[in-house]
Amino acid sequence: MKGGHSGIDIALEKANAIKVLGRVMNEIAVNMDLRLAHLQGGSAHNAIPRDSEAVVLFPEAAWEQAKDIVAGMVQTLKAEFVNTDPDLHVDLEQYVGGDVDQAATTAETIKAVDFIAAMPHGVDAMSTDIAGLVETSNNFANIKIEDNTIKVLTSQRSSVVSRLKALTNRIEAVAKIAGGDAVSGDGYPPWQPNMESLLLARAKEVYKKQFGKDPVVEVIHAGLECGIIGDKNPGMDMLSIGPTLKYPHSPDEKIHVGTIGMVWDFICQLMLELK
Repeated sequence: MKGGHSGIDIALEKANAIKVLGRVMNEIAVNMDLRLAHLQGGSAHNAIPRDSEAVVLFPEAAWEQAKDIVAGMVQTLKAEFVNTDPDLHVDLEQYVGGDVDQAATTAETIKAVDFIAAMPHGVDAMSTDIAGLVETSNNFANIKIEDNTIKVLTSQRSSVVSRLKALTNRIEAVAKIAGGDAVSGDGYPPWQPNMESLLLARAKEVYKKQFGKDPVVEVIHAGLECGIIGDKNPGMDMLSIGPTLKYPHSPDEKIHVGTIGMVWDFICQLMLELK
């Protein structure tokens, strides 16, 4: 699947490979006995999972039925994600090699599949202050079986601390209901936008004078160093400036090289005028 940045792209309804695999396994499990032997998916905490894989056991006589189920799910998923993941694919292949003696029981497998289904992913709340801005979200980032235990990594974002805490508590609750444990890190503090910033106003003036047009000022749903710096220095007036990036945290990531020099020239001029 395409993947992408877990903040900037979270509202684009891109397919999460872990959630997709969970749905496929669930469809098989409701039609036949299924046992999970291996599971992994996703990479970094801030990337929407592009791929995921599982090794499962089911009756050999049900092979053709399983292939039909997967083919039907592929059609369903392609229809759902036709605009965001048109190249989405799910492959079912006979497994050769490797020890599968440690496969989970049918009941354990169903619990794992249900857990994947219950784990939130995507937009949880939109901003009521800025139209079109995601306020709170979760990225179901990584899953793996290690030491006979399913381990999961998720990444929550929010510009509202209380909403971030509520979503984190919800994810912890899902883990506990499934019989697991949850440990949450400190993360990083949000950075509330200040559209009345004096520094922003001055920067807009400098930009227009230098490049002959108004800059596009945006608020993004992504973590920035400004949040950490601002938390340590309350009241600091801050901007985040950078070159134009496209498709971050995916194999299609690229930078508009010409904008690198623009950033340098702009910062130099801004610093001169702020003396």
